Amino acid sequence: MANKEARKYDHDTLMPLSEEDVENKDTIFFQKKVVITGIFCAYPDRDELGSILKSFGADINTTISGKTNIVIVGEGAGPSKLKKIEELNAKGKNIRLIYEKELCEIMNEITKH
Repeated sequence: MANKEARKYDHDTLMPLSEEDVENKDTIFFQKKVVITGIFCAYPDRDELGSILKSFGADINTTISGKTNIVIVGEGAGPSKLKKIEELNAKGKNIRLIYEKELCEIMNEITKH
């Protein structure tokens, strides 16, 4: 079983940045409600991943809701979170799932510029 501490966030990570403090507004994460679930090889520290996404303007959330825009899905993602996404999308929501391979591609693109 994965280290539970690796799944915790610092309080600061969950506080969205003001628009002026966002490093790069030209990403898919800008002004989106983002939930991270599961474990990531490239980002073993979820808080660090959350901080990186927050620097691009993401509003990091811990639960899936009708307001969620993007879910970053890692190994061993919470089955109840995945079920909730499926239910919300079936009701017309459009929650985007990004798996680790795509996340790494997006991050490479963002950091290239």
